[in-house]
Amino acid sequence: MNLAILGALEEIDTIAHFNYSLGISAIVVLVVYPMLIRCSRKLTLLVFKAIPAEPLYSLFIAIVVLLAYYDASLRGALGVFIVSILSGILWRNGVSLGVLFMTLVAAPTLFALIKLL
Repeated sequence: MNLAILGALEEIDTIAHFNYSLGISAIVVLVVYPMLIRCSRKLTLLVFKAIPAEPLYSLFIAIVVLLAYYDASLRGALGVFIVSILSGILWRNGVSLGVLFMTLVAAPTLFALIKLL
């Protein structure tokens, strides 16, 4: 087949995929979003009454590790574990959460500065 025809077919497929995604997003916004707004308090109370806090913590940790793994593979996941262990140690020794949070937010800048040295 001619390369120009293949390129045109690929472009049409991309446009069709975009239109399909846009349509599904519109359905979600029009149907699901109003339901969530109306029922958000009931759903939140149901979740907090039916599910203990520990599984929610585990879910949050799993999401953080997954995002770190996608961003920096195994090094990112290990970095999350190291930072969490060090933060726990510092918290047990009296460092406030505000200082820990500010350090976490400033970590990319600190690593960039260390890399320059």
